[in-house]
Order: sequence, then C-alpha cells, then structure tokens
Amino acid sequence: MGYQRRNMPIDYKRYGQKKKPGWKTRIRARAFLLILVVGGAVLWMVIAGRQQKESAMAVLGDYSYEVRKSIYDRSLEPLAVSFELYAVYVKPLEVEDSFRTGEILATILDLDREELVKRLRKEQSFIWLGHRVAKEKVAELIRHNIAGLYFQKAPVRFYPHGETAAQVLGYVKDEQGLDGVELFYDKELRPRTIQGITAHAGDQLFREGSHLVLTLDLKIQTILEKQMALLLDKTQASSVAAMAVDPATGEIIASAQLPSFNPNSFWNAPPQSQKMDMVSRTMNPGGISGILRYGAAVHAGVDVRMRSVADEPVPVVKPRQLKSGTRARAGYWWPWPGGGFISDELAELPDPSIAEEALLGFQRDLGISCADLVDLPAKAASNLDEDPCAGGRLNGVSLLGAFARLVNGGKVVPLHFLRGTMDGEGRFAARRFTGNGREMPEVSAVLRESFAASAGAEAPFFAAEYLFPLGRDDDFVLESQEGDQASSVVEGEQTFDGLLVAVAPIKKPQLVLLVSVQNGDFDVRAASPMRRFANTFLEEAAKKMESGNTSSDVAGLPDTSRLFQAWQQQQKLVVTGETLAPTASGKMPDLLGKSLRKALRQLMACRVEVEIVGAGRVVGQQPEPGQECGERVQLRLAVQEQVQEGAKP
Repeated sequence: MGYQRRNMPIDYKRYGQKKKPGWKTRIRARAFLLILVVGGAVLWMVIAGRQQKESAMAVLGDYSYEVRKSIYDRSLEPLAVSFELYAVYVKPLEVEDSFRTGEILATILDLDREELVKRLRKEQSFIWLGHRVAKEKVAELIRHNIAGLYFQKAPVRFYPHGETAAQVLGYVKDEQGLDGVELFYDKELRPRTIQGITAHAGDQLFREGSHLVLTLDLKIQTILEKQMALLLDKTQASSVAAMAVDPATGEIIASAQLPSFNPNSFWNAPPQSQKMDMVSRTMNPGGISGILRYGAAVHAGVDVRMRSVADEPVPVVKPRQLKSGTRARAGYWWPWPGGGFISDELAELPDPSIAEEALLGFQRDLGISCADLVDLPAKAASNLDEDPCAGGRLNGVSLLGAFARLVNGGKVVPLHFLRGTMDGEGRFAARRFTGNGREMPEVSAVLRESFAASAGAEAPFFAAEYLFPLGRDDDFVLESQEGDQASSVVEGEQTFDGLLVAVAPIKKPQLVLLVSVQNGDFDVRAASPMRRFANTFLEEAAKKMESGNTSSDVAGLPDTSRLFQAWQQQQKLVVTGETLAPTASGKMPDLLGKSLRKALRQLMACRVEVEIVGAGRVVGQQPEPGQECGERVQLRLAVQEQVQEGAKP
C-alpha cells in the first residue's frame, strides 16, 4: 500500500520550533520599520539643520561682530535696524584650484561659474565677490577653507518706513549717528566696541548697546504725514512742519516735516530737507503770543475778561467758512497790531497789555526754554553752527511745550522723544525726564475755560491761527466790520507764513498740535487749509486712540528677520565680479583738526568706507588729502581729544 501525505497542522511546540508569521504580519512589520527609518532621517535632518545653523555662527569666529542697536516706536514697530553683513573678495594669485574654488563660490554666492573661473585664472590683484553678503553665507564659505578668500565687516542700517519720521530718526554713516535720535543717543545705540571706539553710557539708565523705544506712534505719525502732504500741495509752501504731543506726559506722539528725505539714501537729499524746523529754527509766534500774554496776566492776578468781536468796529477780512467738527460757521481774519492776521478764536481771547519783563518772568516760571524741552539739541538737529535759541528766543518745540503746560493742569512736563530702552533679552527700562518751572493749575484752568468759550460749546477742539504776510502791507485792503460799502480785499492767493496751535479735546486734552507753514499761498476769503488739516488729523487720531489701535504696552523684542528680505528688495542687490578699482568721485578732503561729526559729514560726497580709531578731533588720516576717493576706498581716521593749554591733564 502506497504512502499518502496529508496536509496536517504542525505541532510547533512538540518539535520546539516557532510559528512563522503570516504575510499580513510581515507587511505590518516592514511598514513600521520603514516609518522608523524615515522618521529618524527627518529628525536627524532637523537636528543637523539646527546644529548647522548654530555652528554657522560659531564658524564665523573672529569675523563676527555686533551691530548697532534698533530703534522702535512705542508699539515696538521697527523704525531703524542694522544687519550683520560682510564684503567678500578673493585674491586670484593665492587660489590653489581655480576650477574648484570658482564652483564653490558660484554656488554659494549665486555667481556665473564659467565667468568667475575665467577671472580667477587671470593675474588680478583681487576680485569683489559681494559687498553685502549675509553672515550665513559667509559661514558656509569659511567651512570650505578656501585659500585667497577674504572678508570685511559691512554693516547696513535700514529704515523700513523710508521717509516716515526721517528728521526725528536722523541717519548713520559708518556706524556713526549724524543727526536726529541716531546722533543724540549715538553712545547708547553703539554696540560695546565698534571700529576702535568703545561706547560708554553717561547715564545709569543706559547699558552699552541698548535698543531705543521712542514715544512716536507710527499709526498716528502716518496720519500726520498724510495730511501734511495735502496741506503742502494745497498751499504750495516751501515747507510744512507739525508736531503733536501728549500734554499730560510730554511724550511727542508724532512729528514730521515736509519735504522730507529717505535716510536709506540721505546723501541724495538736499540739506534743507534733513533739518527739523521745529527744533532748529526760531519761530515768531506773532498773534498767537496773545495766549502767552493772557496766561501771564492771569498768573500776575490782572483782571481780564473775554472779548466779543462786536465790542468795537475794527477792519476785518470778509468771512471764510470754518469747519470745527460737525459744525460749520462763518469766520473772519482779524488784523493783528504787530502785523498779519489772526483767527476769530484769538480775536475773542483777552489780549491784555503786559510789560515785557513780566512776560519773560512768566516764561521763566513756566520753565519754557529751548534747552530742556526735547532730547534733540537744536544745533545737532539743524546741522548749523548757529543756535536758534540764543538770546532767549524760542523755537517751535518750546512754543508747543508752553501750550502743553498751559492746558495740562499746570504740570511741568518736558517734551521728549525717548520712552525708554530695552536690552537684548527684552527687558524694558522707562526713561524719566524732569523739567524746570512752577506748576500753574489756576492759570491752566482759566485758559481751558476761555478756549472752550471761544471755540463754542459744540467744538471738539480749540484752534488758533496766525498769518504773517510776506508781501507789502498795502497789498491787503480791508473792509469795515460795520458795512459792505468799504473796499474789499485783493482777490486771489497771497504768500504768508502760517502758524496754528490746537488743543483736543478742550476739557481733558489728549493732544496739543503745532503746525508751521513757510511761504505758503493762502486765500483769506476761503476756508483755512491749516484749520482743515487740524480738523482731519485730530479727528482721525482721536479715533485711533479710542479704538485701541495704538498701543503703549512694551513686551519683548519683535522679530526683525523679515526686514532683511524687505531691505534686499529695496536695495536690489547686485553681486558682481568687478576688479577692485577706485571709482573716482572727487578728491580726499583735508580733515585734520575737524571734529569727527564734521569730518564724516564732509566725507559724504566721497562715499568712502571709514575706519575710526579713537574719539575727539581728527589728528591723522590715511589716504592723505588730495588723493582719489570713491566707494571702494578705505579711509582710516585717527582721532583724539584735544587738551587746551593750561588745562590739567
């Protein structure tokens, strides 16, 4: 009988064998193993990428450097930032393998490989590979240890909002602040050491290399500049300046002047556009000085009362339409005894006769002067050797400070741009400013009541205007208030200097505004463009403040990395392989004996790269005066403090 095999199950336990897994189990196991492998690879790539990024900074080693600190508005919106960039060049005679070197450089720096290899094989002194190369790319180049490759520090200062608040911020050349906040707080903005100069803070508040947080509100600043552009276009003025301040704190919320300039390319701007007239120029308050005389009379205890425009017949200009909030009324320009015209509000306020000595005494008691009202010196902001505040004169900021103190309950609050500083870890330290003067709550209360009565019960703000004619006085023929038979004013626009001060709201002021128009065309029969400007700006600013779209909370430093891409787009970076040959743009000036600030300003036309060693006045320069200068010329300045004869060492 033959043997027949049957398919019987094997007893694995009996024979000591393990049961083989089924095909489903084997698929699951392989899938799980694949997931582990892929997941591990991804995790390794992430960790390796982070380590590579961190090691990139470590690779820079001695090449790495600190950059100038940033400037922010009150909501920590960046106004000025610096980037750590490098200039990269290669010396072909030191290159060991031109083909391999060219391939590496072209890949990392996005250059034409064939063209670069050709140039590397030529006998040239050196070749620029890039003037503004990011530190990550420099670290990658260093890893390859390329012979004949060299790097130079090339920091860049970037103002992301262009012309916005340009006169307040100022600008920087070769890491030296040359105007505005950049100049005034230059020591605080500098890193610990830069180009041979060690930054030392003179105030315990500041640490070396502190970020600045300003009082400016970028949203309100944008509103101000937009309305100023309309006012400039309407009046065809040579310049328009405006500043808005919180009278309770003295913080300057917005400040601008038009025409403005772009600090990213300040060398292309005329010097006049870089000045801040509110700080640098003496301003004649004209008819608006009546407010100061009124305050002085109240302070001296003189009995004064509100006037009525119908008290006595005086010559007036025919009615113009004034808009105040939602209410429209007919207004007049009234002649001012000192020359020019004042608006209805000023004509209705008491204008008592008061001795000049008493007026100056009131200003002293009020603490009004150019010196301590704003943390920008007049000479620094004006780029002039002349001090506009000499001899007791007042500039726009001092006038604005006076009006702020007259409506804030008499508090002594100096005007300022700096809100505080912030270190690298985001710790904020508020800046405290103290001013001189006496508190005058009684004077402030009387003036606010008078402003409310003059503006009208429904008016959301008080505004007073003054026009000073720049033509001859007989260009204006006035008509009597009592009849329509008198001669009328000459038709058409005339050229004036205009000044406006406004307070909003009147009972609890949140903003005090000062506007100055230079050489503007005004039609005294038409609606006042300055009044229209003030009306629109104050209404829109109030909406922003009420809606909470403006913030005063300071919490941590924002990420500014996104701004590097914005800077690249604006600059339209071009990486070339040109040889290092000076681009002639004039002769090197003689800088010996000049202050560092004046020397750097004189070098603007040369566009040279400057290395500064020391502090004080220039005692040596290399290259010497008379040699060619240009963008690729390196200038070394030796500066030191000058000791006057007879002075103790």
